[in-house]
Amino acid sequence: MTRSARRWIRLAGLTTALAFLAALILVFITEIEATKAGLGFLLWEAFQLLDTKQVFAGVVTFGLLGVASTWLLQWLERVGCPWIQRSN
Repeated sequence: MTRSARRWIRLAGLTTALAFLAALILVFITEIEATKAGLGFLLWEAFQLLDTKQVFAGVVTFGLLGVASTWLLQWLERVGCPWIQRSN
């Protein structure tokens, strides 16, 4: 595979990752603003009620969900695109 082709494949992967990240952020924002149930709503309600423990629990949960989704996407990339050379 040529260097130019690898560059375009990486660019396509980056574009997909950024689109997924933007979609995930918009889902969280929508959940916080528009629903009466869910993790985003619980975090926002705890913030408004000054429940510090609940706020930290929500932030840590969001962080763990972010790490888990990153690991899942990396695994899917390894399985789905075995030709991509990684610099680990």
